[in-house]
Amino acid sequence: MLFAGGDLLHEVDDYETMARHVIQLLRDPSQRAKHAALGMEWTQANCDPIVYRTRFVEQLAKFVDDTR
Repeated sequence: MLFAGGDLLHEVDDYETMARHVIQLLRDPSQRAKHAALGMEWTQANCDPIVYRTRFVEQLAKFVDDTR
C-alpha cells in the first residue's frame, strides 16, 4: 500500500524512504511550499464543514423519495 502525499510516495512501514522525503522537504523551501499548498487545497476541498454537509445531504437525497 502506498501513501499518496502529492508526489512523495512510500510503502507503509518504509520509514527509510519516508525519512528521505522529510529531509528533502526540510532542505527545499519550494517543495515545502508546493506540498503545503497541495495539502491546504485538499483540506479545503474535503474537510470544510459546509462542503462536507453539502455532499452528505446530496448522498442522503439519493435515498429520499421526493414524490410523496
